Amino acid sequence: KVLREQLSASVATQKRLWQQVVRAKITEQALTLESLDRNATRLRRLVSKVRSGDPENCEAQAAIEYWKRLMGNDFRRDVNADGVNALLNYGYAVMRAMVARAIVGTGLHPAMGLHHTNQYNGLCLADDMMEPLRPWVDAVVCNLETSGAGTDITQQSKELLLGILGQDVVYKKKKMPLMTSIHYVASELKQALSDRNISLNFPQRPTNAV
Repeated sequence: KVLREQLSASVATQKRLWQQVVRAKITEQALTLESLDRNATRLRRLVSKVRSGDPENCEAQAAIEYWKRLMGNDFRRDVNADGVNALLNYGYAVMRAMVARAIVGTGLHPAMGLHHTNQYNGLCLADDMMEPLRPWVDAVVCNLETSGAGTDITQQSKELLLGILGQDVVYKKKKMPLMTSIHYVASELKQALSDRNISLNFPQRPTNAV
C-alpha cells in the first residue's frame, strides 16, 4: 500500500515537498553560519524565495554563498578531495545511512526520490531527505578545522561525526535524539505523499548545540 502511494504521488506533490526540503536546508545553513558569527542575511532572504520545485535553483544560489562564508573563497566542494572534503564525505555518509534506514522502515522505497534521480543510485530519496541535515555535519567539520584538531579522518573525528546521531534535538516541541526524530520525519513524509495537507517538519538543533 505504501509503495503504491509513493508510486502514484503527483509531480506537484513531489515539487511541493522538495520546496519544503530546500527551505529547511537553507535555514539550517543560515543557522550554522550565524552560530559562527558569520553573515547569513542573503541565505535568510533566499528561504522565502524558494518556490515549488525550486525552479530558480535557490538551493545552488545558497550553496555558493554558504561555502564562501563557511570555508572561505578558495574552498571547493570536491567529493574526491582529502582534508575537509573527506571529513564532509564521512559525515554525510553517516547521515545518509541513518535517513535511508528510517525511510525503509516506513515501507517507502529509498531509490524513488522527490528531486534526485539517478538509475545507479539506490538511495535517491535518502539523498533528498538528508539535505537539511548536511549543515549539522558542516558545523562539526568547521569546528574541527578551526580548533586546530586537523582535517584528517581519525578516531576522534569519526566519534564527533557519529555523535551527531545521538545528539538531542527538538522535533515538534519534543526533545529526543536525532536518530529517533528522523523516524518521525520519514513517517510524516509517507503521509505527505498522499495527503497534500501535511507538511514536512524537520528536527531543530537546540540553540546551544548549533
